[in-house]
Amino acid sequence: MCPFPKPSRGMTLLELLIATSIMAIMAGVLGALSLSVQMQSRFSQGQGEAVQHARVVLDRLQRQMHEATISAQFPGFAVFVDEVAGQKYPDTLVIWSPTTTAIDPHGLPRWKELLIICPDPDDAGRLVEIRDPADARVAPSLDDTATWRIELYSLKRSASAEKTELTDLLRAATIGTSNSGNPISRGAVRFDLRKRPTDAQWQDYQNGSLAWEDLDWVQGIYGTKTGLGQVWCRIELQLEAGSTAELDDVNGQSALTFFGSAALYRELRK
Repeated sequence: MCPFPKPSRGMTLLELLIATSIMAIMAGVLGALSLSVQMQSRFSQGQGEAVQHARVVLDRLQRQMHEATISAQFPGFAVFVDEVAGQKYPDTLVIWSPTTTAIDPHGLPRWKELLIICPDPDDAGRLVEIRDPADARVAPSLDDTATWRIELYSLKRSASAEKTELTDLLRAATIGTSNSGNPISRGAVRFDLRKRPTDAQWQDYQNGSLAWEDLDWVQGIYGTKTGLGQVWCRIELQLEAGSTAELDDVNGQSALTFFGSAALYRELRK
């Protein structure tokens, strides 16, 4: 008669604890790896979205500046600076961009021909362009900075003005608090305008204190009667690279910085 098979031995309590611990460790590692892959995917998607927004915004602004109307009284585009708590913010760009033909291409623009690029006064995280097609008044001279400041403040908040969103990913940085204790935010965009020859040099030439050949001509291009002038603007903006709570960073570490520039040229006569 064949002997009965010996019954198989089960797992001891120690072996069961070891197996359970190994499975728990593996589950934790796989869970962390899955979360890491998911966060990296969302971060890469956020970066790609920021890059796409920046490309569209910069291409649009550069095209508008390249096509701007320029005259002896208005250089095609201008930058205006706001001062808050002793700090200066050059974040308003004004472009002479008529929808058809400029009414007075040799003089000053009308307000309805101007395109205002700035952070949205109601939401610092939005970069917008503003135009008031019903305002046919003549814009003031650029020397009248006080009037420009008042008019721009009113136009940015006008109910009749047309407002177009360029991006809603603009980084909004807190720069202080209001009298009521609420935080004051400012959109992270900057415009830097430079002219060659500068206004001061041109004034010195007209006053006779600077020679024609000593003006800061573009690439040294000038003749006995005419010279090449330039108006150049650099654009710098920061866009948020992610929109999820895991990626939001109040210190701006998740923001990407983008640069662009545009220039206009015109002939200056002696």
